[in-house]
Amino acid sequence: MRKNLLFITIAIFSLAACKRDDLGKSSFSTSKTNYYLTETVSLINTSTSAKSYYWDFGDGTSSTDESPQHTYAKAGVYTIRLNINGTSIVNHAVTVHNGTASYQVLNLTDYDISLVSYGIDRTNNLLNFTNAAAGSLGTTDTVYTANNQVYVGGTLPNDSTFVVVPAYTIKPLTNNVLVIDNNTQIYVNAIAGKNDADQFLQLKTNSIKRKLAPQTDPAKQTAQ
Repeated sequence: MRKNLLFITIAIFSLAACKRDDLGKSSFSTSKTNYYLTETVSLINTSTSAKSYYWDFGDGTSSTDESPQHTYAKAGVYTIRLNINGTSIVNHAVTVHNGTASYQVLNLTDYDISLVSYGIDRTNNLLNFTNAAAGSLGTTDTVYTANNQVYVGGTLPNDSTFVVVPAYTIKPLTNNVLVIDNNTQIYVNAIAGKNDADQFLQLKTNSIKRKLAPQTDPAKQTAQ
């Protein structure tokens, strides 16, 4: 009698475990957590015993595909939710940055200078004018951009404004390192001015084209 009761108990627990397994378990991952605008987010579905899928991408859109792909049109932090079989739910967050690419300026010159970067539209307006930290030797902070080209400039130790020529071409969906060194070609404004947007709009007027740091220039100068 006791043996029969034991077998019945084991059978009940086994049946319950099977039913739990039938409910399935949701699970997925992404190849990374940080993305650019319009970059494809591929969702790797590792769920078990799944019969149906419902994805909520956190931006008002959804999918019932097994392993969908998605792109985001606006920057932000989005919580992606997967619901399988209407019962098992799992969440993951991704960050979408405000740009289709990013860049950093790497200063390899002898100048400890203040740097700026910007784009220019078809009507010669400056876009996303960004000041790097003053005294930028080494690599500046990361800037996110939707521009195909970026101009880099700054103020030399004698207060002359300069811009690198030609502009840098930005490769989409990756971080671009824009290098300036002593041999980088620049336009220098003959009239000293401050490091602001208006100076750069006028740069090629009465400007001189030269290398950034000619051999006759004193090394390791600091901008005032």
